[in-house]
Amino acid sequence: MAKSNKCPALQQKGKVRIIAPSSACSQKEFVQSIEWLRSVGLEPLYRADLIDQAEFCYSDKLKQRVKDFKAALSERQSRLIWCLRGGYGALKLIPELKLLKNPTSPKVLVGLSDITVLHMIAKSLGLKTLHAPVLTRMARGIQPENLEILNLIFGRSQTVVFEGLVPKNKLAGKQSRMVGKVWGGNLTTLASLVGTKYQLKSKGSFVFLEDVQERGYRVDRYLEMLLQNGCFSGAKAIFFGDIVGGDEPDGKNWIDYVIKDFSSRVKIPVYTGIPSGHGEIQRPVPFGTDAVLDATFDSRTPKISLSVESPFL
Repeated sequence: MAKSNKCPALQQKGKVRIIAPSSACSQKEFVQSIEWLRSVGLEPLYRADLIDQAEFCYSDKLKQRVKDFKAALSERQSRLIWCLRGGYGALKLIPELKLLKNPTSPKVLVGLSDITVLHMIAKSLGLKTLHAPVLTRMARGIQPENLEILNLIFGRSQTVVFEGLVPKNKLAGKQSRMVGKVWGGNLTTLASLVGTKYQLKSKGSFVFLEDVQERGYRVDRYLEMLLQNGCFSGAKAIFFGDIVGGDEPDGKNWIDYVIKDFSSRVKIPVYTGIPSGHGEIQRPVPFGTDAVLDATFDSRTPKISLSVESPFL
């Protein structure tokens, strides 16, 4: 499959494969997710006992989760793979995917948080993906960002635009235009991939990072891990999404300090202001498609935006 291929947009009754590679959800959430897909005009495909064999924090036994992921990549029925939940567990799939075959047709994987592992695996297969809410989140009700995701899936929108980005270092304040492809995801999960064949490789790319409930020293540690292991080498820019929570026991929060310190030390333009991650607003961020950063500095307030192409035709 050519790496430049995009996935054809879905039509009404388009089939969506549901997988649960990470943590389990409740039976109620599972049913709500299925009903939500049908309510927006999509046809869910799923294993009836997808979460019935939950153990520890996982949705199912490792062998079955690996089997489901491989089957989702190879099946011809669906072009969209939507993850039911994040949480934890996708990392365990990696040793079992040594003979993973490239899909014969374009597919788009959707999810975030722990699903960052699968985004990096998809990257190695030449797929384009969508960093966007998992199904259990989408099923809670239609929010503006939900409509934005559906517009991408159905081909009604071809671009996601993030405006009002904030430069965090001198290099970011000097860039007027850059092009690249966005990759990244959850910071903690990306740090857990260091040393694996799927660790983040950023040469020529924009890096997107987000996280939740991680205190300042942990965020600093994960950024340092990625930095010292060359994961940011050759990156054109780094964009921070939402890093929510993480208060210290005394109520202080060091996240802004950590980002400021990191930005001052790296020789890469760094920006904040993308409303995506684990916050109240979870806008979609396409991964692997063409993206353009535009900036004008002709006023006291710089105007900086990032436009990212949809993974769908």
